[in-house]
Amino acid sequence: MDLGRPNAAKVQELISAHRAGKAEVAFVAVSASERQPGDRYLDSFCEFAARLKKLNVDDIPLLLGIAYFDISYWDHAVFADEECDLEERIHNVLFPTVAFNYSDFKRRTPEATGDILVDKKWRNRWCDRQMM
Repeated sequence: MDLGRPNAAKVQELISAHRAGKAEVAFVAVSASERQPGDRYLDSFCEFAARLKKLNVDDIPLLLGIAYFDISYWDHAVFADEECDLEERIHNVLFPTVAFNYSDFKRRTPEATGDILVDKKWRNRWCDRQMM
């Protein structure tokens, strides 16, 4: 919305419908873990919350994603157990050629650096599957 993208008006329409009680919408908290403008990652979830406040949308609920070490903001994620395989099934449908686990990605991908902040290919897929 703050970047002036073409769909910003549509997003604002959804927010208005939510506030009028005509729809239920939420922001995905995982958005805070995505690469930001300027090709950087946020240092804290507070930066993301401040951005929502600046856009006057901090009243919109947040949908929490599954917590992952070195990616998630712990206070804004849920913890899954080993038996929860829905995320992996979603990943395998969306990205069948990219390893689900970062450790497997590092082992199978020659260009992997071993740094989850640098390996954008895997991290972007992680964010995309969390959005589902």
